[in-house]
Formats: sequence, C-alpha cells, structure tokens
Amino acid sequence: MVFYHSESPEKEKEKGKKHQVFRLSFDAKPIDLSEVGRVLDYIHRNPVSKKWQLVQEYVDYPHSSAAFYEGGQEPEFGLVDFRGLLPESSNE
Repeated sequence: MVFYHSESPEKEKEKGKKHQVFRLSFDAKPIDLSEVGRVLDYIHRNPVSKKWQLVQEYVDYPHSSAAFYEGGQEPEFGLVDFRGLLPESSNE
C-alpha cells in the first residue's frame, strides 16, 4: 500500500506532526446533522461503485461501518453510533 506523504507546515511540526497522509480536500462542506445519514450511505456505497468495485456487497467491505448500521454487526474497530448524537426528532 502506498501513502501520500508531504512535509507538514511549520506550525504543525511544532505540534509534533511529521507527515500529512492525505491531501486536504478543497470540496469539504459543513453538513447539517439531518444530512449525516445520507452522506454516510454515500460513503458506505463507495466500495461497490463502478469506479472502485472493491467488494460485491457494500456491507462486506471490512473498513466500513456499513455492516453495523445495516445489520447490527459489531465492528472490529471503535465506533460511535451517530444516531445517538442526533436530536430526538431527527433520530426517527
């Protein structure tokens, strides 16, 4: 596996940061809490998209929380269920 590494800005080096693994995204946009489910669904389906085709079923991608949200399967990594963070009216 190859990672993108670049030198960190001086301010980050002062905090102890040594590398930047991913480029910062210029299309990052804040989203409302009510949109989290839609965005998470989009992210979960990326591994089966025509571009990537990493697995047959999106819930089978091992680095995803899709199996947790779709079938209640406990992940092998720490996970905070975002649905517990939403206001009660958005949680339905």
